[in-house]
Amino acid sequence: MLRMVDKEYIRKKHFVEGWSIHRISRQCEVSRQTVRKCLKDACIPRYTLSRSRPAPVMGKWLPVIEQWLKEDRTRPRKQRHTAKRIHDRLVEEFPGEFIGAESTVRRVVRQLRGQLVRPEAFVPLVSEPGELGQVDFQESKLALVTCDRNRYSVPSNLVGQTVRLDVYSDRIEVYHRSALVARHTRLTGRGGMATDFRHYLDVVAFKRRTSMEAAFVDGMPAVYKTAREKLRLRDRGYREFAGILALNREWPAEAVETALAKAIEADRLTVEAVRQLILADFTPQRVPVTVPAAIAVTLTPPNLRRYDRLAKGAAGS
Repeated sequence: MLRMVDKEYIRKKHFVEGWSIHRISRQCEVSRQTVRKCLKDACIPRYTLSRSRPAPVMGKWLPVIEQWLKEDRTRPRKQRHTAKRIHDRLVEEFPGEFIGAESTVRRVVRQLRGQLVRPEAFVPLVSEPGELGQVDFQESKLALVTCDRNRYSVPSNLVGQTVRLDVYSDRIEVYHRSALVARHTRLTGRGGMATDFRHYLDVVAFKRRTSMEAAFVDGMPAVYKTAREKLRLRDRGYREFAGILALNREWPAEAVETALAKAIEADRLTVEAVRQLILADFTPQRVPVTVPAAIAVTLTPPNLRRYDRLAKGAAGS
């Protein structure tokens, strides 16, 4: 790696004194490729750790802490682990084994959280002004990719990832690596947006308020728009609506849609009511079983007088 003085010397010779790349390479005894890198990069050289340093005290506990932090993602913020709570839990659950200091745990937790953080995803809103400037095939924070000036949704967990678009005359297929992650009918014109509500369910689970203005609801069956308008009139109705949308993560979309329509008709528009209606539809009905005559057994009714005689005999003894 070149020192900063070497980079400054090369850049000065080229940009100030007009030396060619070939001359700098010959005079400084470095490759022309190295010279080109120096000319492109004006930043101060930084040291990069090539491999992780050994952690004799914490190395054994890193997978445990990482798992706890991953589980925190699905918990409410107030129920998530602090670094102190992680230290206390290690001491409590592994007495005599864990000997790390709280300050060491704080440092490890800070590093692991930095590694586990993924780009934040947002839900496109109906009121969003203007058209989003987008580089084709690079997914935005709105979980949208752009093709021919139209936008198409992809799963929110791919925010920040590079995807491949296969464009056909009638459809758009989106691939992440080799897996098909989204398919949309190809839009005509410009400025259009095609969304699949399933792509945003993970985001809505954490940002429930967005459910009331989410653009993808306009592309869902009409029963969802009816439910949304009814729940707008309730205090914190967005919580119920976000919960109803989340049911699509557990049940087929058709089952949720049918149950939601029944809940609206019965004026029981709550998450729990919709869930119970789904369960009722999915509860298997009992079907009478016909027993073949060859194995049929006839049971005679019991003679209750025998029990009376047994009872009298027991009393006499």
